[in-house]
Amino acid sequence: MRLGFSILVFVLCFFLAQTSYAQQDQEKINLYAVKAPPALNRMSQIPQPLEIIAITDSVTAVDKRGAVFFFFFFYVPESENIAAMNLLSLLTKKNVMRGFQSRDPKAGRLNRKNQNLVQLVRRTDNIWLQASLVNAGLAFFNPESVDANISASLLKFERDAQKNKRGMWAKENIILSPTTAPKALYKFVVIEGKIEKVGLQRNGVYLNFGQNWKNDLTVFIPSSLRTNFARQNIQLTSLENASVRVRGFLTENNGPMITLSNTYQLEILDQQKRMTVPSPPRPMIKTP
Repeated sequence: MRLGFSILVFVLCFFLAQTSYAQQDQEKINLYAVKAPPALNRMSQIPQPLEIIAITDSVTAVDKRGAVFFFFFFYVPESENIAAMNLLSLLTKKNVMRGFQSRDPKAGRLNRKNQNLVQLVRRTDNIWLQASLVNAGLAFFNPESVDANISASLLKFERDAQKNKRGMWAKENIILSPTTAPKALYKFVVIEGKIEKVGLQRNGVYLNFGQNWKNDLTVFIPSSLRTNFARQNIQLTSLENASVRVRGFLTENNGPMITLSNTYQLEILDQQKRMTVPSPPRPMIKTP
């Protein structure tokens, strides 16, 4: 009799615990989940639905067919890897996904590891996975595409996460300065600083964040991007003494350097340090 009662109590406690965990998971999803914008439909949708069976790390997943998918449009810092994987697992658990890729079947659909570059959206409620991680403060927006409408949306989610100190934004020194940037060579970085000098060359524009361009941080903007910036009313040659935010992979070339491939990598900050999100350029000009 006592044994039967104990088993009943155990089963009841287990059920209540599982219900509590499920409620907590749903609350987390409700807090951070973001709906996919109509602009995402401009991409090419993978014909078959995707059933994710494993989140292998914070940027890749495997579906039941064995296909490997790489999430682009964001960058997860090492400190947020576990939290990002947990949220991705919650968002994909028992949910069929829709996958979106580049419209060009010959470019932008596979990375060097032969992984499928994809945007994932839950089919039942239209929740967009990449944007949800950015909104949760677990990832930086990484503008790997020239789709201006999608870029503008992700920037706004990042701003909101920063404003409300969600995820990594509750920590110090998430955004680097020109002097602290060298410690993050060959990594994706977000840097804020003041442009000391602007150099104009035939191959592009150099934004120098120090007096010695051979050692200090430099942002290189290829000539092919100048027209795109001009369409957003940004005159690169007038940015001397301007405070900016720049993002991208930091390499070494006469000091630390970021080479831009997209106008959304550079944001101009006003005097109140408020970020100005560029308006989508019309018409869109593709860059290499």
